[in-house]
Parts: sequence; C-alpha cells; structure tokens
Amino acid sequence: MNLVDLGIIVVIGLGVLIGWRNGLIGPLLAEGTFLIGYWIVSNHPGLATLVPSSIPRPYAVLLLPAVVG
Repeated sequence: MNLVDLGIIVVIGLGVLIGWRNGLIGPLLAEGTFLIGYWIVSNHPGLATLVPSSIPRPYAVLLLPAVVG
C-alpha cells in the first residue's frame, strides 16, 4: 500500500463518518461498493484490460470499480 492508497482510504473513511452522522446511508453504500470493486481490481490487475487502451492503466484501476460499483 502506498501513500496514495492510504490517502484514498482516509478520504473515504471521512466520507463514511460524515455520512453516518447525517443519516446518509446512500453514500455509505456507494463508498462500500466502490471499495469492494477497488479491492477486486487491485488484487486482479488483469481486469483493468476491460477498460479501453486509450485510458492510462493507473486510471483504469480507479475507473473500473467506479463504473461497475
């Protein structure tokens, strides 16, 4: 895990905390499904080939869970 991954986790964690306090369950579910998708794509980088080759591979790892989740 590098510093960017840690930053993403912290930002998502803060979003979960704010959403939970305000009773916003929708964002909590959206962030949860994105994290699950991100975890799957991170552990199986071959799935990033589903994204068109015109998109750089580092963006593909983030784009695929966002589209699927």
